[in-house]
Amino acid sequence: SSSSATSAVTVCVYTSSAGHVIVDLQGAFVPGDGGVGFAPIEPSERLLDTRQVGPDLRLRLAMAPA
Repeated sequence: SSSSATSAVTVCVYTSSAGHVIVDLQGAFVPGDGGVGFAPIEPSERLLDTRQVGPDLRLRLAMAPA
């Protein structure tokens, strides 16, 4: 979660059993003239797919505020 538009955002993905994980980014909540709104990303961006690189992968993604 994030406390302001300039705060870092951390996303953790856990599984309770062996399996694969897919993480897709479809957009972000960004500040605008009418307040904070959802800004979609077209097309969505695949950030993580353990089917291709193995199940023991840690992903750290840093995103700058828009």
